[in-house]
Amino acid sequence: MLYLTQEDIYLMSQVVYAESKGEPFEGKVAVASVILNRAVDYSFPSTVKEVIFQPYAFSCIVDGKISVEPSQECFDAV
Repeated sequence: MLYLTQEDIYLMSQVVYAESKGEPFEGKVAVASVILNRAVDYSFPSTVKEVIFQPYAFSCIVDGKISVEPSQECFDAV
């Protein structure tokens, strides 16, 4: 089981926005799903934050574009 905090949801929404801002809703859901699937997979870190900040896991972390204000659609996708 994975428990999500408000911080997790906001952070995931930022990644969804940064990684899929030009994609349809389904693409945004796919990015959120990748994060959640990794967090429950024993071969990845066990928290959302650790998954997101794992080295080279997401391009928005690598290029520093994580500092965005996510849209409501991104929150809905999460």
